Amino acid sequence: MCDIPKPKMRGLLAAQIRRHVIIASLFAFSNAMAYKVFVADKRKQIMRDYYLDYDPDVSFDQMRKHMESTGSWKPGK
Repeated sequence: MCDIPKPKMRGLLAAQIRRHVIIASLFAFSNAMAYKVFVADKRKQIMRDYYLDYDPDVSFDQMRKHMESTGSWKPGK
């Protein structure tokens, strides 16, 4: 007769869970790095470029002129 080896049933679930946790961790880490590189770093660069030539005094003057033209600016209050 042909001897067929018995299947390994003991510890099968623990091994499968361990493998799936490792794969899920690698997947989560790779997605986090991809988000950082492709989204967060680009946002940082856009904000850095915006504030590089940002002048708050000019922005305030533009806001004040707009508010004076609409009548919502009350000087001295």
